[in-house]
Amino acid sequence: MPGIGSMSARDTSVRDGVYTEPQADRGSKTFDRVCIECHDPTRFVGELMKPWENKSAHPLFEAVCLTMPEDNPGTLPRQQCADLLAYIFKLNGFKAGNEELKGTDEALKAVRIEGF
Repeated sequence: MPGIGSMSARDTSVRDGVYTEPQADRGSKTFDRVCIECHDPTRFVGELMKPWENKSAHPLFEAVCLTMPEDNPGTLPRQQCADLLAYIFKLNGFKAGNEELKGTDEALKAVRIEGF
């Protein structure tokens, strides 16, 4: 049985196309509506994402979903948080795929963040 934070054989990488273009577009709109007042999108690109590398997408999702927006933490629906992650992945140049990133713990734990 894999330990906490370990990956299983069915895991995918953010490089495998784990979100769709329409989902990233929704995430961009949510970012512009909810996040842009406090955060510049460049904050979530490249080297600044290194702390999340080689982890599942779940901890990043939890950080977004539980602590944002700063003026009303934890109020974004899970799917909007997944859409925001899709936007972050797009900002970092990861290609889109054919299936949306789901906002479930199981789905998020199966996606590795790598390649920044």
